[in-house]
Amino acid sequence: MQYHRQHPLRHPLRSQLPQQRLPRYSSGAMASWGTRVFPPDWQALVALRDQTTFVNPSRSPQAFWKSGDNCEALYGVVCDINGFVTALTLVGVVGPLPSAVGNLPSLSFLSIGSNVTSLPSTLIQLSSTLTALHLGFNNIPGTFPSSVTRLLQLRTLNLAQNQLTGSIPTGLAKLSRLAFLRLDGNKFQGSIPSQLYSLTNISYLSLRSNRLSGGIAPLISRLQALQLLDLRDNMLTSSIPSTLAACSKLFWLYFTNNRLSGSIPATMSRLTRLRYLFLDSNRLSSSLPLSLTALSMLSYLTVSNNTLSGRIPPALNSLSYLEYLQLDRNKFVGDIPTSLVNLPYLFHLDLSRNQLNGTVPDIFPAGNGLTPFCQDMSYNRLSGVLPCTVSTCTSLVSLDVSNNALSGRPAELVSKLQSLAYLNLSRNYFTGPLPRVYSAPAISLLDLSRNYFFGPASIVDTQGTPLISQTSAPGTGTIQGSGPAGSVALSVGRNCLVYETGGTGGTTGTGSTLSLEGQRSESDCSLFCRTGLSGSATEAESMQCGGSGVCVAKAVTSKSPPTVTFACSPTPPLPRSPPPQPPPSPPPHPPPSPPPPTPIPSTSPRPLPPANWLLLERQQVCLQWEGVTESRAGVGKPRAGVGESWTGVRESRAGVAATGTTCTCSINTWGSCSSREAAVAAGRQL
Repeated sequence: MQYHRQHPLRHPLRSQLPQQRLPRYSSGAMASWGTRVFPPDWQALVALRDQTTFVNPSRSPQAFWKSGDNCEALYGVVCDINGFVTALTLVGVVGPLPSAVGNLPSLSFLSIGSNVTSLPSTLIQLSSTLTALHLGFNNIPGTFPSSVTRLLQLRTLNLAQNQLTGSIPTGLAKLSRLAFLRLDGNKFQGSIPSQLYSLTNISYLSLRSNRLSGGIAPLISRLQALQLLDLRDNMLTSSIPSTLAACSKLFWLYFTNNRLSGSIPATMSRLTRLRYLFLDSNRLSSSLPLSLTALSMLSYLTVSNNTLSGRIPPALNSLSYLEYLQLDRNKFVGDIPTSLVNLPYLFHLDLSRNQLNGTVPDIFPAGNGLTPFCQDMSYNRLSGVLPCTVSTCTSLVSLDVSNNALSGRPAELVSKLQSLAYLNLSRNYFTGPLPRVYSAPAISLLDLSRNYFFGPASIVDTQGTPLISQTSAPGTGTIQGSGPAGSVALSVGRNCLVYETGGTGGTTGTGSTLSLEGQRSESDCSLFCRTGLSGSATEAESMQCGGSGVCVAKAVTSKSPPTVTFACSPTPPLPRSPPPQPPPSPPPHPPPSPPPPTPIPSTSPRPLPPANWLLLERQQVCLQWEGVTESRAGVGKPRAGVGESWTGVRESRAGVAATGTTCTCSINTWGSCSSREAAVAAGRQL
């Protein structure tokens, strides 16, 4: 999920962006109050009023041009001090533009909108005065109007969002004063004419959303006044020319959704004023050039949906004004650089659908909740647990880590996120109870499916108020959910949850959906480590590994979801320091021997939910562990009072049945094997 938001007040460079200058309506002084329209111009306006069809008559000149020929009373009309009409704006026009528009000899600004279908030939009569022509968002069909290429004084031309076809005319090169050109949203075909590169005064060029093909010529280096170049949504091929570096005034550069190939030229480092760089959805290859880190003003960087490879440069943290970083759908490998946390204005980070491995780095900035932050790391090969700083990133709005090999218990981490609206933890190996969300109205999507969460199939907020609480529907075989009104999608299917009746889904309120889908089988849930202990995920995993390290999941293939093996980390957890004790006084009598533990009657063990991810025996073997209950602590759930061992049993679970009194060593059990290695030697695949 992508979360776009501008921050005009907080960014220090926002005020430095170039502003589009409004066209001047007249070279002379504006009309004063009471100035009357020059009589010939008034006659031309009356003809326009009577010959033009409008969509909304209440906004048409017929409704406003009835109080005489006073300039100030004429809607959409600007006059100079002598009464000559210099600017005309008409909205809601339907059909052809009347020829009377050519009878306004002082007109310098013309804007006609809504549904104009054709232009009059008399438009040529304005060739010596008209400097701005805005005909965008109309329905002008056919080829490029030839009369427009004869308006030699034009500095602004907007024909965007029409139905123009054919090729871009070479005659545009005659408009040598042109500084603003919009031809986007039409159906132009063919290549970009080389004559267009002779418009050396142009600063705004938008040709996006056409059907242009061919390449970007090296002649683009002539357009050294360019501040915006928008060529997205075409069929441009070839590579990005290195001569583009000559356009040193560029602020906006959009090449999205073309067929550009090759590498990103290193010469782009010369575009030191560049703030927005969009190269996504092309066929670019090679690595992300380190030279891009020289673009110190860069705010948006998007290279998604290419075939870029290699590692993500840690030096990206030198882009200190970066707000939006999108590297998804490429072939990046290696670890995610922790240096990304040093980007103070970053609010959107998308690294999804790559081949990144390692753990989720500590790149969640601590915030005050005023700056939204979105992060997507889905469809990679990440393993380990979520960093604890997730819980302090109070500005986190969206988090997607789905389709990885992450483990641990995320419930405590996400329960403190007040602004969280989108959370996707699906297709991992998370366990523990379902996480609590901070407040029901904030959540719009919560996907916890295809993990190993256990406990009741209910979701509550941090105050204990049910967000989702399923109730049985006797005789129907379905699950009914209750929750907040509004549009919210929740999915908790394919876990190890418990609910009263089976079913495929339910509802949670007006416009909301709940997917329970069906939970994992008992045998599937019993494949993983079990514990009834309370405490943090790290403590539970350390205990489960018997003091030999932390139990983690590691992805080993690129399948989706990846094939995963589970093992203990070789680094053991730090032992707890025992509380200080007063020096013992010699007892008057020898201390009595402690009584042996009372055996607990052997009963059929109740299936327990998974706790962490060391792959164990497929059968429910030795769950009582020689008289120790399933909680693995006969003196209570905490380890306190039993030290680092489990009621006298060695850290190795194999030591429970070392005497062979209960279990036997076979390929399906650890049994009397003295260690895991012995079990492996016996043929058990651990």
